[in-house]
Amino acid sequence: MINISDDTSRAAVQAPPRSGPTATGRPGAQGRCLRRSRVLAGIATGALTFSGLVSLVGASGANADTAPPTGTPATVSADALPTVQINGVVWAQATVGNTVYVTGQFTRARPAGAAAGTSEVVRSNLLAYNITTGVLITTFAHSLNAQGRSITASPDGKRVYVGGDFTTVDGVAHNHLAAFDVATGTLVAAFKPTVNATVRALSATNTVVYAGGDFTSAGGVARSYAAEFLASTGAVQAWHPVLDNGITAMTLTADGTRVFLGGRFVTVNGVAAPGLYAVNASTGANGAWPANFPIVLGGASSAVTSLVADKTQVYGTSYYFTRGGNYEGRFALDPVTGAVNWLNSCHGDSYGTFPIGQVLYTAGHAHDCSDLGDYNQDNLSPLTATHHPVMAETTFPTGVLRTPVFAGGNGVPGPRYSSFAGFQHTSELDWYPTMSLGTYTGQSQAAWSVTGNANYVSFGGEFPRVNGTAQQGLVRFAIRSLAPNAVAPVASTTLTPVVTSPAAGTLRVAWQSTWDQDNESLTYRLFRDSGTTAIFTTTVPSRFWWRPMLGFRDTGLVAGSSHTYRVTVTDPTGRVRTGTASTAATVAGTTPAVGTYAAMVRADGATHLWPLDQTGGTRSLDAVGYDDLVLGAGVTSGTDGPAGAGSGSASTFDGGDGGTAGTVGNSARYATFSVESWVRTTSDTGGLVLGYGLYQNADSVNEDRFLCLDSTGRARFGVFGGTNTTLPRQDALADDPRINDGQWHHLVGTLSDTDGARLYVDGHQVAADPTMRSTSVISGYWRVGGDQLFGWPDLPINRFTGSIADAAVYPVALSPVQVLAHASSPAPAPAAP
Repeated sequence: MINISDDTSRAAVQAPPRSGPTATGRPGAQGRCLRRSRVLAGIATGALTFSGLVSLVGASGANADTAPPTGTPATVSADALPTVQINGVVWAQATVGNTVYVTGQFTRARPAGAAAGTSEVVRSNLLAYNITTGVLITTFAHSLNAQGRSITASPDGKRVYVGGDFTTVDGVAHNHLAAFDVATGTLVAAFKPTVNATVRALSATNTVVYAGGDFTSAGGVARSYAAEFLASTGAVQAWHPVLDNGITAMTLTADGTRVFLGGRFVTVNGVAAPGLYAVNASTGANGAWPANFPIVLGGASSAVTSLVADKTQVYGTSYYFTRGGNYEGRFALDPVTGAVNWLNSCHGDSYGTFPIGQVLYTAGHAHDCSDLGDYNQDNLSPLTATHHPVMAETTFPTGVLRTPVFAGGNGVPGPRYSSFAGFQHTSELDWYPTMSLGTYTGQSQAAWSVTGNANYVSFGGEFPRVNGTAQQGLVRFAIRSLAPNAVAPVASTTLTPVVTSPAAGTLRVAWQSTWDQDNESLTYRLFRDSGTTAIFTTTVPSRFWWRPMLGFRDTGLVAGSSHTYRVTVTDPTGRVRTGTASTAATVAGTTPAVGTYAAMVRADGATHLWPLDQTGGTRSLDAVGYDDLVLGAGVTSGTDGPAGAGSGSASTFDGGDGGTAGTVGNSARYATFSVESWVRTTSDTGGLVLGYGLYQNADSVNEDRFLCLDSTGRARFGVFGGTNTTLPRQDALADDPRINDGQWHHLVGTLSDTDGARLYVDGHQVAADPTMRSTSVISGYWRVGGDQLFGWPDLPINRFTGSIADAAVYPVALSPVQVLAHASSPAPAPAAP
């Protein structure tokens, strides 16, 4: 929480801390649930899908966009610039100067803005366009009789090489590989190699061309999936590493000494090399390679999909489909040794990358970046909401990977993502244009390839729309100085303020932040009634997956007067989005007394306090911050609460599907924290009392930082860390009481790097584990009264049945003295042994 001022002032904003929990990267970090000295852990795992420097919020990383902080690289703008369109799919692109060469499977090209079937010209699987204008180059018009799959340019920019399924170019035999002169745009007739099957990967010097693919012969001699050709004549050369399966990607290192190969092979020159290896560029012999290389691919269901090199690194992308491999995402390798520089296991297949300075642009369909401490997959949303076809990240490492959180959908476990915890990772940058999924290939994908130059990025694929506007198959983006910067913050109904009057002369105004496709830091202005001068201004970071609650206390108002409020949000380029005005709210004339208990909670640094003492409605207001609870239909207000704690009122949860409450906004995750609540129940089914879950009101599948009761009526405290680990069960002892006795009881769980985990019941410590640490990767919501607790051994998945009052969260570990003071306020009845 960022406190603009204290509770008696006019303004406060709840937002995530600028430095979130540090990724430890410790192998074997565990998810654990504490009851006395026992440890429980859990994560449910789910099936994968495949169809073809500065800190981030809650994570170690970088926050960047078109207006980044000093030291962080800027991305291109998210404006989708008008670009020539195609009627099929783009598989590969290469840029020479300001010309983008494009190959794939298509028969027509048309200008930007033209509907399919109009203003078309013939382009058979190959075209070129100007990246500064987006206009088709009419002087480059060649015909491939089948699709092109790969394309590359010589380092001197004089040649472009195309490989694929085709066997003729412009009606002349060119078996799967052809060259074009950049200066004249003509087919190079002298370059005429013969390859007996598809060429899927290319790399070139000024004198030779390396090719990889499905072929087994080249120039009439045996070649197992890799060959080298003279640029002058296309004659096959002696270079021929021996592989046991096909190549899907290759690149020559910047110094020209090594060729990196990726594909479905599992051996190279008789040496185990599952999907990725490097060979000598002159001899084809195996080069240096690390022992125990962590990435395993190859075979029928996994492969490297692209490789590209700059002066310092080799970048790669990969996929795997439930088996046969262990890695999907991006990676960077040392070009000399092959050692891993970093892994970005932002899950979801990646198909191509292109580095520009310190930014790496990617085409793919990322949907779970919890390894990085970023967004988790939302299984409740359609693919278009959770799969991101284009992304940008730093080319340098910024943090350490954690254990992934992804656990499948609808509570059904499946194959788990492999953990690469401990490896360095890069940071996702705030650049998220949207693309509609295409139908041409039947694989439900959008972008398949990416290229560019210092000022522009070009994506190709099968998408029909970009940022909601028709733009098929090709699109380009420009740096801020060359872009219109017309993309404004995203419209959201949550910008409409919720206004209440918690005290005399005061209105509390709360709203949820929105996000922007290419700017993380947004400025919010609050206006009262029809005023044109903002009464409150704040600048807060957000992402599409992280939208903190914001708020303001407007004081000094006349009792009985009514007011409305509206919010505007502005990005760094000056684009403004205006939210809908609130309904009118009336200013109270009296101030409710603040009890001793609530005063202690605030004084001890709580970021959230939900008294659950509402008199009706669907919200329980956050008495400290602005992240209110949304109450389900199974929550009943007006229950008698614990005497002396808060207002003396509580809420009852019926244990059904509607008997739960969740915060409006994504709440901050802390490495050191406390969770606290009062509970009363006679149930022997247990359930979650207070915790952090993946979803706001549905069964979360993954949970973290929770207080719950087990089926014996005893309190438990759980912290997610990645693996299911259970210590031997211990029988109930006198200091480990049953609390399902129909009396009010006070529960606190604390976690810190110095003391580990502690669980308190009625002010007394009943369990401790000094080894427990937080390695949270869940981005979600605080939940009260129920969540599934799926995958935690010996814990019920039932929702809680009983009453709850005064649930609170702290970014610190409360001391035993503080806990006892809180518990002593209403003098609770002793728990049953």
